[in-house]
Amino acid sequence: MPQVRNNTASIALREIFQDKCDELSQAEGSSVVLSHLGTFSLDLVNALTDRVEFLMISSGDKKLVIKRMFTILIEGLNNVRKHGELDANNEQLGFVIVNRRQDEYVISMANLVRSDTKDDLIEYIERINKLTREQMEEKMQAALDYEFVDHGTGAGLGMIVTRVKTGNSLSYATSNVDDGLELFVFEVKLSREE
Repeated sequence: MPQVRNNTASIALREIFQDKCDELSQAEGSSVVLSHLGTFSLDLVNALTDRVEFLMISSGDKKLVIKRMFTILIEGLNNVRKHGELDANNEQLGFVIVNRRQDEYVISMANLVRSDTKDDLIEYIERINKLTREQMEEKMQAALDYEFVDHGTGAGLGMIVTRVKTGNSLSYATSNVDDGLELFVFEVKLSREE
């Protein structure tokens, strides 16, 4: 696994990652079952999703919940991998944390974004959060159609799919980590019940 080399963005990212892990692990009845800080290769994304699937099966989670988690992680981690900005060391850093609670999982993912695109991303998530289930499914189909026509841009599909799969609003936070870069932290809750 590549080591995160120090620069302003990586130091801030490491601090935010540690604070988030501490926050999630200190909640009563919860435990961090997976965490990773650094770069995300396709092989690593596959290994992380396999590990979470194994842990969920071992915990007795229902098959439908496991499938939803798999989809959320694949969509989210591929967004981190494909759309994250490069830091001063030319590395595409991010993190993922999966926290298990008695009745839900809390999935946190983060990557670097350009400061000038942050507001557009926030506006997009706010629009997704206001949609009804039917509207989300229509948007998901439209994004799929657009993705096919536009040769795989994604068209925001990952966040729409995540909202549909969880039925919950998408939470987010941003932190300025370097001149021109923000850390965008995306969080969603997935019920352990069907």
